[in-house]
Amino acid sequence: MIKCNHCGEEDVTLYFSCQECREKDIEFDLCYKCKDLGVTCVGDASHKLLIVGNVEVTIRPPTLDIDLYVKSIIRKEMGEEESNDQR
Repeated sequence: MIKCNHCGEEDVTLYFSCQECREKDIEFDLCYKCKDLGVTCVGDASHKLLIVGNVEVTIRPPTLDIDLYVKSIIRKEMGEEESNDQR
C-alpha cells in the first residue's frame, strides 16, 4: 500500500516517487493532489519525481448501440439503403 508522505493519503494508486531518494533507501511518495499543489521532494527540491502506478479503465458501450452500428455496416456493404428501423 502506498501512502503520500506529504498529506498522508493512503492506498494511492497513481503517485509520484523520488527515484534519487529511493536509491539511498529513503522512500518518498507523493499523491497527485500534492504534486499539483507544487509539493517537492523533502530530500531535495531539485529531485525529479517520476509518476508511478496504473489506472485501469473499462468502457462498455450499450449493447443496442453496437447492434445498430453492426447492422448499418452490413447494410452498407450489401448496398442496401439505411432505414430508420431500430430492429
